[in-house]
Amino acid sequence: MDTPKTPPSVIPHQLVRYAILMYWSIFWLFNLLDKIIGGAHFLWVGRDRFAQFQKYFASTGLDSPHIANAALAVAGALEAFAFVFFAGALIHELQKNRETARRWCFVGTLLTLATFTFFSLGDHWFGDRFELLEHTLFWFISLASYLVFIHLKETGMEEQSGNWPRRQVV
Repeated sequence: MDTPKTPPSVIPHQLVRYAILMYWSIFWLFNLLDKIIGGAHFLWVGRDRFAQFQKYFASTGLDSPHIANAALAVAGALEAFAFVFFAGALIHELQKNRETARRWCFVGTLLTLATFTFFSLGDHWFGDRFELLEHTLFWFISLASYLVFIHLKETGMEEQSGNWPRRQVV
């Protein structure tokens, strides 16, 4: 007799999807706060990004603080938009709007890739190899997390509909 098997629970897949969106939301929130707060304060160990950017640009002969501040503003804007889209994707995911969450996550991932590409170009230009390694790793982690996110959506839908691939008996 062939007894029907119940599909595995979708809950672990859903938890991974929530974790991905939560991670990137918190990641961009803290990066944005680090740009806004600037420096180390009580209960906050941050870097003075204004001084760091000005030092980078001064090393190339661009001593004007306006150029460094403009670059920092662009970086902050990219981070703010990435945060908004990942937080929005998390909200849509919690409301079970899967397709809308996927689109918001896609835009957030594109903004993340653009941000890390922007930073990596600067790292090359300024010769900061450690930051280049860090930003390159985050670039690939961002891409991998999006691929996992969309794969779990497809797998989750198959589980819910019960359309598991079956072996053919010859």
